[in-house]
Amino acid sequence: AIEMGASALLVDEDVSAANFMARDGRMRALVADESITPLLYRVNGLYDTHGISSVVVVGGVGDWLDVPNNVILLDKYVASDATKKARSVSYQFSYGHVQYAGRGVVHRLPWDKTGTPLQRRPATMFTEQFQSGAIISILEGGSALSIRGRNDEQSSSSSDSDEDSGIRDEHHGYIDMSRCEQVLGKKSQLYGCGLCVAWLLRLSRKDPSLGVKALLEKLDEQLSKENGMFEIFSNSGESEFDSIV
Repeated sequence: AIEMGASALLVDEDVSAANFMARDGRMRALVADESITPLLYRVNGLYDTHGISSVVVVGGVGDWLDVPNNVILLDKYVASDATKKARSVSYQFSYGHVQYAGRGVVHRLPWDKTGTPLQRRPATMFTEQFQSGAIISILEGGSALSIRGRNDEQSSSSSDSDEDSGIRDEHHGYIDMSRCEQVLGKKSQLYGCGLCVAWLLRLSRKDPSLGVKALLEKLDEQLSKENGMFEIFSNSGESEFDSIV
């Protein structure tokens, strides 16, 4: 979400992992060197450094009262401003908190100004397979896509070495679309999704400087043009794509 430029994160305590959300004093005392830094200790630094807000729904961990700029209390479906009371409760229970792993006051760790967000991009080993085009297949009656590069197909047929077989598996190029109810069973739309993914992979290969966000912006720009979807297909070369239904 941060990589895509989100200005706010919406988090619900009920559906989030407990150790991702917070760690109380007892657990910090028992396990001092924890690899996961919970979100609780990061929300203030994230806002101060990047201006990204966090809206967190909580009801079980009072440590969250130590970090907010604003607190809204929902009582019997009636919302009210509880910021002043929350600060009073926080001061009463949290006064004199020690540092967290020596990196700052508990619950308010600084956020590194560099390295966030980390720009990601498709793996070169994968994008190189699309040099000669793509093979797009609609699988399982329209609940999945398979997108494989023609170069991958050629290398698969010409090499049976153990090294190659270790790289590929049954899920290579497989995209599960079962949660995308709006396009399930609509094979033309699924095929269009496959074309877009193949277009992104080939663009990534042509311009290695583009990260995921920049690639998606390029795709959005292309789709906004008149006949943009047709150009995605035709510019790639009609003969370079197969639809296996």
